[in-house]
Amino acid sequence: MNLILCGPPFSGKSTVGNKLAKTWGRPFIETDDLIEQHVGMNKSAFYRQAGEQEFRRVEQDILNALPRQKNAVIALGGGVTTVPSLGMVVYLEVPIDILWMRLMQSGRRPAYLEVEDPYRHFFERISMRLARYQEMADYIVLANKTVPGIIEEIDGIK
Repeated sequence: MNLILCGPPFSGKSTVGNKLAKTWGRPFIETDDLIEQHVGMNKSAFYRQAGEQEFRRVEQDILNALPRQKNAVIALGGGVTTVPSLGMVVYLEVPIDILWMRLMQSGRRPAYLEVEDPYRHFFERISMRLARYQEMADYIVLANKTVPGIIEEIDGIK
């Protein structure tokens, strides 16, 4: 069975997913990487060029192709709030202020934050998604702790 990690940007899906896949000896799939391979460019550049609607259409095409995967750890993009039945879904829940802090520390600015008031836009965008992450999750893991602590908790529900 696949393990799918969902949650907002900077919740740790990629970091936790990659380490979890190595620990379990499973392939690691990151949907953002699949988008970049599909469109042949960086996801932020594609988002800027094509717009959010086209980005989400491509993202959905990628998600629809995933059911062929078996026993993988899959990290969904932060904007994914619905997913086909692919396996067990774990929502990595992190308070919005911590997500913002991680974003600022990363030095990366997602294309959707190229607005006048990025914090307000980020807060509103993430707030609107929280209930949808919870709805699609089989389990919720509070992910404002160490990566080993998160992996240990996920191991316990596997």
